[in-house]
Amino acid sequence: MAILLALASAIVFGGADFAGGIATRRHESTFPVVFVSQLVGFSTVVLIAPLFGFDGAGWSDLGWGAAAGVVGVLGLLLFYKALAVGTMSIVSPITAVVSAAVPVAVGLTRGERPSMIALAGIALGLVALTLFGGGDPSHASNNWIRAVGPAILAGLGFGAFFSLISFSSQDAGLVPLVGARFTAASLLIVFALGQTAPLRIPRELRGLVVLAGVGDIAANTLYLLASRRGDLAIVGVIAALYPASTLVLARYVLNERLTRLHWTAIGIASIAVVLIARA
Repeated sequence: MAILLALASAIVFGGADFAGGIATRRHESTFPVVFVSQLVGFSTVVLIAPLFGFDGAGWSDLGWGAAAGVVGVLGLLLFYKALAVGTMSIVSPITAVVSAAVPVAVGLTRGERPSMIALAGIALGLVALTLFGGGDPSHASNNWIRAVGPAILAGLGFGAFFSLISFSSQDAGLVPLVGARFTAASLLIVFALGQTAPLRIPRELRGLVVLAGVGDIAANTLYLLASRRGDLAIVGVIAALYPASTLVLARYVLNERLTRLHWTAIGIASIAVVLIARA
C-alpha cells in the first residue's frame, strides 16, 4: 500500500508542478502564482482534514508540520523561479534527484534497513532521476545555467519537507499538513507585504493556479499516508519520480522534445518501482 500511495503521489506531484510551471511562465512572475496556489492548498487541506481524524494529534505534530512548511515554501519559491528561467524537462529532474537523496539519507540514519532488492530499486530510482535531466546540448544556455542553483536549493527544501513531515505521529491525521500550510501561508503573506507587483492572477491562468494548489496538497496527503506505511528511504525515492509525469505532460502539451535518455529513465524508473514492490 505504501508503494502505491507513493507512486500516486509522484503522479499527482508531476501534474501539479506542470500546472504551476506553465502558470509561472505565462504570468512572468513567480510570487503571485506561489502565493495564490498555496492559499488554495491551505483552504483545501483545512476542508479535508476532518475526514482523516485528528484525535491522536499533538503539538509536536503541528511543530513538525510548521518546520516542514518553512522549508517547503522556500523550496517551492525556488522551484518556480527555476522553472521560469529554465526548461521544465531539465529543472524538474535536477530538483527531484536532490529531493530524493535527502529522505534516503535521513531514513538510513534513522535505522531503516531495506532489503537488498529494495536497495537495488532505490539505486535504480536515483539513476533514473539523474537520467531524467538528460536534455539536448541546446538546453545548456545561459538561462539553463541560471536555473541550476535554484533547482538544487529547491530540491534540498523539498527533501527536508518530506523528511520533517514524516516525523509526525501515525495517528495525527492531516494535522501536520495543516501546520505546514498555515506556516507557509503566513510566510507568504509577510513576503507579500514587501511586493510591489500586483498579486492578481489573470482569468485565463486561474484554473492552472487552482490545479497546482489542489494538486500539491493532494500529493502531499498521499505522501504523508505513504510515509506512515513504509520506510522513508523507499517512499521518498518513489515519490520523487514525479518528473516522469511532468515530462510526459511537457512532451504532449508543450511539445518539448524528450531525448532517448528521458525514455530510458522512464524505463529504469519502472524497473525500480517493480523491484521495490517485490521486496
